[in-house]
Order: sequence, then C-alpha cells, then structure tokens
Amino acid sequence: MRVHVVSPQDAGAGEDGAVAVLIALLMTTLLVLVAFAVDIANAYANARQLSVAVDAAALASAATVGDRYTSAYPSAACTPANLTSISATQIATTEADRLNTVNNKTGASEPVGSVVVTCEDGGRAIQVAIANSREVKTSFAGIFGIDSLKPNSSAIARYKKVSAGGGLRPWAVCDTVVRAARSNPRST
Repeated sequence: MRVHVVSPQDAGAGEDGAVAVLIALLMTTLLVLVAFAVDIANAYANARQLSVAVDAAALASAATVGDRYTSAYPSAACTPANLTSISATQIATTEADRLNTVNNKTGASEPVGSVVVTCEDGGRAIQVAIANSREVKTSFAGIFGIDSLKPNSSAIARYKKVSAGGGLRPWAVCDTVVRAARSNPRST
C-alpha cells in the first residue's frame, strides 16, 4: 500500500487567482444592483415630487376656473359652451404652469403636459384633469444604455359650488344641528 503525502505547497496548486475572479464577478453584479437602486430611487423621488405638484396644480386650477365661472355665470349650470366662452382650458393651463414653476425644486419653468376642463355631475361641477411627465437623467444606468427614465403623474380636481356648509366638517355632529343647518344654511 502506498500513501501519498500532500504538502501544504501542493494543496492549492492550480487554483491560484480563483478568489480574484469570484470577487470581480461579485463586484460587477453588485455595481449593477447599486446603479439601478440609485437611479430608480432618484426617479421615484422625482415621481413623488411630480405627483404632489400635479395635485396642487389641479386643485388650484379647479378653484380658479370655478371662481371665474361662477363670476361669469352666477346661477347657470356648467356647460361646455360656457367653459369655452371663459377660456377655461387656458385659465387652468396658465394656473397649473404657474404653480408648477413656483413649486419646482430647481426653479426651472415646468409646463404641464395636458389639461382638460369638463362639466361633471349634470353640470353642477367643473372637473380639471392634469397630466404631466418629467425626464429624469440617470447616472449609473447609462452604462447599460438607459440614459433617462420618465415618471409621469396625473390628477383630477372638481369644483362644485355648495350652498350650505363650508370648511372642514367635524367627525360627529348632533342631529339637531344638522337639521337646522339644512333647513337654514345661511344661519350657520
């Protein structure tokens, strides 16, 4: 019987540099994951900021158009012809662009993508729908051919003139107070 003794110098023969190759592969994979995590997080942050801006622009536009409409037509129901006569889409677009530019973190002018003003609820309400998108440049994903991401957002706001009540409503109110407010809305 023969016994072959392996010396410590012979134990790793032929495997020199195997760990370096493994580390290089893992580092490349890690770099790809970090690149996409950073770029996607940046696009998500921009999408959130864009969503807040579009929500604010829709609310402000609906209020501006609604006020202008009720000034021009105090008791008339909303009609497409009346919206056209007061240039409702132009008013809403101007207000949305102004608000988006004011709220832009970089201070740059940021016009909205599309604004649609319509009558809703049988002419009792005005609806303003705003959609917008923004191009976000990538930093690391450009290595893999993705130069930019384009998050988008949309919001809808409604303006409805209410004859009774206003402001915030409490969670609980006595029945007698509600009945009194409904019977005589101007007294509350």
